[in-house]
Amino acid sequence: MLKSSGIWCKATGRRISIASVYRSLAQLVRIGLVEIRHFDASMGRYELTAKPSHGHLLDVSTGDVVEFNDAELNAMEDKIAARLGYRILRRSVELRAVKLAERPAVTSACASADSPSSKTL
Repeated sequence: MLKSSGIWCKATGRRISIASVYRSLAQLVRIGLVEIRHFDASMGRYELTAKPSHGHLLDVSTGDVVEFNDAELNAMEDKIAARLGYRILRRSVELRAVKLAERPAVTSACASADSPSSKTL
């Protein structure tokens, strides 16, 4: 997964403009070879569409994106879909997280009870 600025940096010294990178990426998205993923409002990230199914974990502290594949999670999703009478055609898993050592401190019992992460799904 790459940011457009990362592609441009790799091409530095080859007399290529950032506008050329964006135009090329737009064409690759248009013909279906590359997908753009928007994890936040600031910027998209690009990846090949032919990659096997995988999830994304977004480190909200750094903006890093970690790709993962978990057979147990896939099996659980298949089981849920089958129980509801469906077959999964495409998966999309996006997790937003902070490293365990960087967990934000909870200031009150009310704050932890109302936080989205404390709710059971």
